[in-house]
Amino acid sequence: DPNGMWIEFASFKLSNGTPYINPCSTDPTQSSIACNVNATAPCGSVMPPGTGLPANVVADIETWLQCGAPNN
Repeated sequence: DPNGMWIEFASFKLSNGTPYINPCSTDPTQSSIACNVNATAPCGSVMPPGTGLPANVVADIETWLQCGAPNN
């Protein structure tokens, strides 16, 4: 359910108030998912645990965030 997952990501906030994805911003640093998937620069728990995602997938996520994390 891609739409349902996007809604969950957009509504989830960390305990410090940082949104998991911020569809109102084109700055990847405004979305905590960016550092959670990047094993080379993690912030807290990297996902998937221990390994992170391949660099090309991290780049795709960062590009998506730079486009405002559209629900597409």
